[in-house]
Amino acid sequence: MTALTASHDHVLVEGAGGLLVELTEAGETLADLALALPGAAAIVVARSALGTLNHTMLTREALQGRGIRSLGTVLGSWPASPSHLERTNRDHLAARPDGLLGAVPHGAPTRDPAQFRDAAPTWLPGLGQRLGTP
Repeated sequence: MTALTASHDHVLVEGAGGLLVELTEAGETLADLALALPGAAAIVVARSALGTLNHTMLTREALQGRGIRSLGTVLGSWPASPSHLERTNRDHLAARPDGLLGAVPHGAPTRDPAQFRDAAPTWLPGLGQRLGTP
């Protein structure tokens, strides 16, 4: 990890499944990994559907309780035609203090790599602001 942090401005470590998912037989979690990385901050990736607000708030509370800084929330798999519920969830998350960093469109991982690279910066406009990059 130190080689990566020495040669890059930002290093992203993806932890799928949730903050308290155990990674080791000793029961160490993604939260433990974040705590072991000096200066690490978390980005909460949330779904847009029913239950999102509860899951997101519980994750944020767990981050705060462990002293892990949150950069904000990203909505994953954002539908091309979001429902009223999905738009309401998005608006609620955007109004929270650590805010909404953006949304990744549904099907993004299946895009052609060049197309993905070109479009990706537009999906998370709030992230660059939080990281202090253009």
